[in-house]
Amino acid sequence: MLKKNITANLLGQIWSAVMKFAFIPLYIDILGIQSYGLIGIFTLLQAWFIVLDFGLSPSISRQMSLFNSGGISNTSIRDLLRSIEIVALMIAILIAIGVFLGADWLAKTLVKSSEFSSDEVKNAFIIMGIISALRFYEGIYHNVIIGLEKQVLFNFINGLIHTLRSVGALVVITWLDSTIIAFFIWQGVCSFLQTIILMLVIYKILPVGNRGARFSIKSLQTIRMFAGGVLVITILSLIVAQVDKLVIASYINLGEYGYYTLAATIASALTMISAPIIQAVYPRLIGLVAISDKDGLRSVYHLTSQLITIATSSITFIIAIFSSDIVYLWTNNYNTSQETAPILTIMIIGSFFSVLNQLPQSFQVAHNYLFIPLITNSLSLVILILMIILALPNYGVLGVAGAVAVTMALALFMSTWQISRKMIKNKKINIYLYDTILPMIGALIPVVLAFKFYSNYNLSRIEQVIFFSLLLFTSFLCSVIMATEFRPILFQQVKKLMNYK
Repeated sequence: MLKKNITANLLGQIWSAVMKFAFIPLYIDILGIQSYGLIGIFTLLQAWFIVLDFGLSPSISRQMSLFNSGGISNTSIRDLLRSIEIVALMIAILIAIGVFLGADWLAKTLVKSSEFSSDEVKNAFIIMGIISALRFYEGIYHNVIIGLEKQVLFNFINGLIHTLRSVGALVVITWLDSTIIAFFIWQGVCSFLQTIILMLVIYKILPVGNRGARFSIKSLQTIRMFAGGVLVITILSLIVAQVDKLVIASYINLGEYGYYTLAATIASALTMISAPIIQAVYPRLIGLVAISDKDGLRSVYHLTSQLITIATSSITFIIAIFSSDIVYLWTNNYNTSQETAPILTIMIIGSFFSVLNQLPQSFQVAHNYLFIPLITNSLSLVILILMIILALPNYGVLGVAGAVAVTMALALFMSTWQISRKMIKNKKINIYLYDTILPMIGALIPVVLAFKFYSNYNLSRIEQVIFFSLLLFTSFLCSVIMATEFRPILFQQVKKLMNYK
């Protein structure tokens, strides 16, 4: 089941990434970089509304995992879902109303644009509020289906909606209305459709209880401690992850913010790789914790840690070292590549440390050791704010990106140190060296060697695609060879292949 879910999640995220990254250059070409800056602000807005979730989504995902293990009755889980649905619906309505009332203030405070009037930006924010409310509510069903480990089904639905979202948006802005307002309206239609589909699917999957589902304060009380802890962790994690974007949004113009958003979008590719792995593993961790299987937990942790390092390190080093060429190859715009590349080089490194930290924090939450990520995130926030205060006046957006990268590295060190000290005792060398450092070195060496070769040649676009594809494969293979958990699997597969021939 775990292997099946990881595979489904990876394939689903690959397709979503294709839909996302294939169309971004077209959106920028049709709408302009300032419009893409607004899309970046929309993404920022959505991220901050996660705080209003109050830990409900992670809690319902956890309870669904326990339900799968037989720890919760059919009636109880349906009551909990109905209760969370009602609370989430009220919050979603408040989000839409709140953004509507504050749209004028947001337009004047967050956006510095020479292309859009204040009324246009205000209308864009109103639509952003409606979409954010829909996606907030949809997040409940997303976490339910993940907790139930129905991830093949979820990725099928998600893939269809992502395709409709991306292709449909291009059709709308190309042939119907080439404005950012039309783009946002289409996103809202797709979000509404996805919410309805997931709701119908989940109620079809869940077994029938002794009676109909109903709102229950008692059901909500069963998750209040966990939800409260997760809420604080979420707030701190969100601030650490988004404070850079919030600060610079009012510091630079919308065009420059568009380049910063573009760099952040590319860097988010790492999260798109690691997230499906964490989504598949987290319910399994909860189940192993429930039966106190320490050996199973240790095995899953090391295997998953190395898998995330292998899956993300090659892409990280290629993008970091060849950032200008990668952006130009993607957008076919020299100015965009030059403006984005320096930010991207720093941002992708920070994103790499961030995704490596996802497993340690998920491991801690699965054990209900919420105090550890609370301390880690609190210290990270203090460090980040101090570094931004020092870096922004002197080094601008590059300094801010650098501050985030350093903070992410420190957070990773703190989290893995706590894992080795409290949960996987006397295994520090496995976590630092075998799980992370050696696979990273394996991925880095071919990229560094290739950079020396690459600088001596002037390759065409087709040759560049071939070059980077071969480099990615070689770097990935070297990373696998350096990973203790995966090297035997590779050699076994090679041996089978040779025997087959």
